[in-house]
Amino acid sequence: MGLLLLGAAAYFVATGLQALILDMPWIGRQLHWWAAAVFVAIGCLWLALRTMQITKSVPKRGVFGLLGVAVAAGAVLFAYDVTNSAKADYLEREARIAEASSSAGGAILTSTWVDYSPELLARAREEGYVVVLDFTADWCINCKALEEQVLGTEPVRARLRDEDVVMMKADLTSTRQPGWELMKQLNQKAPPVLAIYGPGIEGDTPWLANTYTSGIVMEAISLGKGDDSGRDIAQAN
Repeated sequence: MGLLLLGAAAYFVATGLQALILDMPWIGRQLHWWAAAVFVAIGCLWLALRTMQITKSVPKRGVFGLLGVAVAAGAVLFAYDVTNSAKADYLEREARIAEASSSAGGAILTSTWVDYSPELLARAREEGYVVVLDFTADWCINCKALEEQVLGTEPVRARLRDEDVVMMKADLTSTRQPGWELMKQLNQKAPPVLAIYGPGIEGDTPWLANTYTSGIVMEAISLGKGDDSGRDIAQAN
């Protein structure tokens, strides 16, 4: 009976999460952060509680109690922060999609991340855009760190939103995603990979990097635009 009750509970929890995702679509890709944050918070609060139970030492109670509370709060605040960022990106993308839909000719979206497809990449290159293609996956912690600390912060964030730059994301979470075929063509094994195409980059091979800083990305975008100031970083890679 206990297992049957757990099954019923799982059904209602899953239904609640499904409704939550329908109401707030941006949270669907952030649930893993919340799951991790909840268990980290429980573990840290348990550490603080057990410290109070097993020792009467005021310094130990103070140190481990504050440590447990601080780490628990930090985990929850981190999950809250990434969810807020995902919400802002989602709303920005929806606004740009609505704007593009209302224009004639099906304009290519800029100033927001769009999903990779071979057809969209080819079209963007043909029309002379600089394409910043981020190969990423939900299980790739390094990808998330680079997206948060480099691609999502200034000055890179503003540069990516230039009207002649297309921000494209190849999600490799599933092995059936089309981005894997392009990864093979580029002789890359796993994310993170950042590829930049543009009029200033000759041939079909883009500028590539597996790890990068804000300065490197800024110079690579300049290279893609045909700005000679970006050629030093191309030679370094």
